[in-house]
Amino acid sequence: MAASGASALSQQHDFTEGLNDKEREAFQILQTLVRSGRLPPQVDLTGAPVASAAAGSSKDKNAKQQEQDVVLTEQDIKFIDQACILRYLRARNFHVPKSARMLRESVEWRNSQGVYKLSITTHPFIETSLARANMYMNGRDKGGRPIIVLRPNIYHDPHSSEEKLFFMCYALEQAFRTMEPHIYQMTWVCSLDGYSMKHNGDLKFARELLNMLQNHNPERLGQAFFLDVPFLFRAAWKAMSPFIDEKTKSKVHFVANSNRTEYLAKYIDLDVLEACFGGTNRFQIDHHQYVKKMLDLEGVDHSTFKSTFGTEAPPKPRYSKTATNDIDPAEAAAARANLEKDAPDAAAEAEADAAAASAE
Repeated sequence: MAASGASALSQQHDFTEGLNDKEREAFQILQTLVRSGRLPPQVDLTGAPVASAAAGSSKDKNAKQQEQDVVLTEQDIKFIDQACILRYLRARNFHVPKSARMLRESVEWRNSQGVYKLSITTHPFIETSLARANMYMNGRDKGGRPIIVLRPNIYHDPHSSEEKLFFMCYALEQAFRTMEPHIYQMTWVCSLDGYSMKHNGDLKFARELLNMLQNHNPERLGQAFFLDVPFLFRAAWKAMSPFIDEKTKSKVHFVANSNRTEYLAKYIDLDVLEACFGGTNRFQIDHHQYVKKMLDLEGVDHSTFKSTFGTEAPPKPRYSKTATNDIDPAEAAAARANLEKDAPDAAAEAEADAAAASAE
């Protein structure tokens, strides 16, 4: 296991570059622990296993004493490359015991949830979710990070909360596979026009999604840009904010409609940015071609794949006027203006957020 771990930890990019001596030491300790092929329940600052703390009830003590080392599989080792080690260290301020514990919990989560087994070929809901085209990859930002586009599809989503969560997990894993060796973060561009409590108010799903992003994909978010922000989302965001760490919140931008093109152009080239977001890219997704791209990333021969939709194209996604590339930009701008009239407080707050972010 140690040998395979060493070979799997990519050496294509030196992720310790720019670290101070203390951070570099923490990196080496956690890397050595991973190369051992086992993650103990608890380790000390040197990475050595330690006995569980004798605290809490006797039931808690027994549970802790029964915790066993997590033996890393070949898939786990592939997941824990140098970039991964650095992400988990940064998420816990280079504290080795906390970083190792967080990494261990993520490995357990990935195996218990079947993350490594998610595939279009074995999970039909992934293809039908892709057909909705409300979450997909399209281009890279100026820093080379893949852009995840989220556009609300106004058709009712028939998928369960669990299927939605697994689909988002699958979509993110695919995005990670496209990253260059020195890139480990993504950029989100999301239109929230059409957000409603009826279709988007599943708090259990929101909590599980936050857990997946924050605890099992730490430091993956480079920037997140939210556009067409309605009042209801503002309220939901404020309710969830206490559970979101400050580092993540600092990467979230609520972009005002009045200067969205200028604001986003600082991060994304306009010929990459979709027209509905203020760019010039009139992108239209081709479902079957996109599925082929996903299968290629999975390493699956797409010629053997039988689509749920056969050779026909699935129903064309329907977006709100503020989130479509089909209509004239002037018409989309007018629709956004009407949206702001319906929610002036949200628009004003978005303006203030954009101004504050620009001043930083």
